[in-house]
This record gives sequence, structure tokens and C-alpha cells, in this order.
Amino acid sequence: MAPAFLEIRQEGGNVTLEAWVKADALLIVSFLAGQKPEMAIGAGGLTAAVPRRRARDAINPLLERLGQPPVV
Repeated sequence: MAPAFLEIRQEGGNVTLEAWVKADALLIVSFLAGQKPEMAIGAGGLTAAVPRRRARDAINPLLERLGQPPVV
């Protein structure tokens, strides 16, 4: 299963969270078809649907605690 990553950056009073799924064999095939080897965790399409859903399930509680809208 493709691994998911989270990067948190703070610049002044702003905090940026960026989450993505890293390329596995399926994403590499998609890359060869012209897509990026990384993709956002938002819903949409069948490519890496399970890893993206797992990443959303892990990150949305953090966003809720920070008072931010969930990734859908």
C-alpha cells in the first residue's frame, strides 16, 4: 500500500499542513500516463483510493482539533 506523508510548516503565525500519498506501483503507472507520482489525499477517483482514505482518516482529527475544516 502506498505510504502517506504529512508535512507541517510554521511561518510566523501561519501553520501549513500538507498531506500526500507517495508513489507505489499503481501511481507509477498513472505517472507514466501523465499524472504526478504524488497525489493529494482528497477524495476523487479510484487511483490510490484506499491509501488516500486512510490518510484522511488519520489527518482529519488533527484538523478538527486545530479548528480547521476536514479534507473530504
